[in-house]
Amino acid sequence: MTRLSLDQTSAAVAGAPPSPREGSASPDWRALTAFDLYRLFVSLALTVGLPLLPMVSALQADLAYLITAGAYGLSAALFLLLIHLRWPAYPLQLGLRWLVDLVAFALLIAYVGGVGQGLEVLLVAEVSALALLAPGRAALGAAASAVLLLLGLTAWLGVDEPTIYYQAALVGLALFAVALLGSALGRRLRHSEALAEQRGQNLASLARLTDYIIQRLESGIVVVDEQHRVRLMNEAAWFLLGNPVRRGQGMPLNELSPALEAQLDAWEADPQHRPLPLSFSGAVTVQPRFTALGGERRGGVLIFLEDVSALRRHAQDLKLSSMGRFAMSLAHELRNPLGAISHAVQLLEESPRLTAAELRLLDIVRRQSRRMNGIIENVLDLSRRGRARPQAIVLRPWVEQLVEELRRDHPEAVFHCSVDPADTRIWMDPGHLQQVMLNLCQNALRYGTPPSGPAYVLIRGGRSRESQGPYLEVVDRGPGIDPADVPHLFEPFYTTEVQGTGLGLYIARELCEANRAHLEYVPVPAGGSCFRITFTDSPS
Repeated sequence: MTRLSLDQTSAAVAGAPPSPREGSASPDWRALTAFDLYRLFVSLALTVGLPLLPMVSALQADLAYLITAGAYGLSAALFLLLIHLRWPAYPLQLGLRWLVDLVAFALLIAYVGGVGQGLEVLLVAEVSALALLAPGRAALGAAASAVLLLLGLTAWLGVDEPTIYYQAALVGLALFAVALLGSALGRRLRHSEALAEQRGQNLASLARLTDYIIQRLESGIVVVDEQHRVRLMNEAAWFLLGNPVRRGQGMPLNELSPALEAQLDAWEADPQHRPLPLSFSGAVTVQPRFTALGGERRGGVLIFLEDVSALRRHAQDLKLSSMGRFAMSLAHELRNPLGAISHAVQLLEESPRLTAAELRLLDIVRRQSRRMNGIIENVLDLSRRGRARPQAIVLRPWVEQLVEELRRDHPEAVFHCSVDPADTRIWMDPGHLQQVMLNLCQNALRYGTPPSGPAYVLIRGGRSRESQGPYLEVVDRGPGIDPADVPHLFEPFYTTEVQGTGLGLYIARELCEANRAHLEYVPVPAGGSCFRITFTDSPS
């Protein structure tokens, strides 16, 4: 789990400038390496390139000059090694370089005859480099020491020409100017570098924060490029798409979901096209939405995947809450009068002076009162239903136990069960599953009895070949359901029987939806009825 500090998040959002300490000198080993490479080049130019320098070409045979230039080059190579070792400390390395350079250039300038021969320009380059690598005071100190070196060297060589001192003064002014300008430029460069580094850290913090938020969104997020290759997919999208094995970047969308790519192609052809809901794992229905990233979709497409079944469950919870309040009101308003009617009927039936017609009318009142009481009990059961507590259920032993109970209660009926594969596991509240299956089996026994022979009920389950999701279905060999009644099967209070309440299948579907399962009617071509439950095989 990625953790972001409050300071990082605040800096990323506010974009605060770097603190004053960030503008101070900090070790810049790469720039120091470039400086040492420059020193190596200078040493080569002062030795190998002597014939190209007229003012020093006469020193080709001067052993002291060559030894000094060679030692200067060796010092540059040694300092490159020290940079690699990061020893000694950065400020000390800068001081040692300047000391070595000051001694070497003093000897070299003395060898060529003092100021005015052109080698003093190397001091300008050295001071400018030091001004960029170190704070302003160190650069000014280096410039001052270089000026003192030039003046002292001129005096030591015994030069009496005023022009030489004038040239030394001009070089000194140039050194101070370079030191001041280089220090100002160095401060700006260090400040800009610190600002860029902080901006990079802020962007990295924002990227981590964005990734944290995206990965924990309940809506699925998929980002594809122009070639429909997946660049980003959060955990919710991975779950809604059926937990695909592959989920890496660069995966073709067609490999992830051909149906989703077909919807994307239709939307790209006509932006007014309204995407249709898709089903990826049986009980989960997903509504895709597309948004272009960049002009004319050149930046890719952002795909939102919304779990429509979750919205349905939320609406169902609201509906059940209203049903509960309605049930309580219904029980208060009807149960007491209904009880009084039933009691009055019992008292009237005890009268010895009733005729057969009157007894038949009382029987009608009693049966209808019992039916109304059954409706009230079903509605109350629905309102009392607690929150689903799904558990892992191995389907085969659970079905076998259910069939044994049904055989004891209905010995005249024929029951058959099969589960393939045998280790199929589902997630559902055991009490809810028991209530749903008993309702479906009772309907199969009541309405699915063939014209001749005993009632036959087939309970089979396993994993679907299409979605690979677990399922369980109840099949009978009865006359089947009239196609005109199929659209209304799961509507409350819809029944084709005079004595029926019309709440059995409605309650069964509500219990399934509460457990993220789906109950549906499947026509059987050979005759009979089939009710199928499609489960989820994950606890989330």
